[in-house]
Amino acid sequence: MGSQQSFSALEGDIQPRLRNDLNHAESLRDVHAAFVLAVRQLLLGALGDAVPFYDDDIALLPGANPAYRLTGAITGAEAFRAVQAASDLEAILARFAESASHRCQSMALQEDRDRARIHKDH
Repeated sequence: MGSQQSFSALEGDIQPRLRNDLNHAESLRDVHAAFVLAVRQLLLGALGDAVPFYDDDIALLPGANPAYRLTGAITGAEAFRAVQAASDLEAILARFAESASHRCQSMALQEDRDRARIHKDH
């Protein structure tokens, strides 16, 4: 069995900004943008330029399992598959997606509360 590579230090570098961006997100679009930025930084740190991709190749899917999707442009690349198989990359992606999904759910609940409050006042 080959050696496992860990990207936990890279996760630690990215996580504070992701957390801050999610906390200051004013819309679901902001949440998605924060998630895409964090994943882009993670993939670039893990893969360098071995796998070319665009922001559109990364999607947040709140409520799905897993809560994110990477297109075939990323997942079909041999370099990605090799790193994914021998590292904690997938677990980190899942944690980033979980954080962003939780923020989406919180925003949706707040929107429902606000809507109910508006209807109650009228």
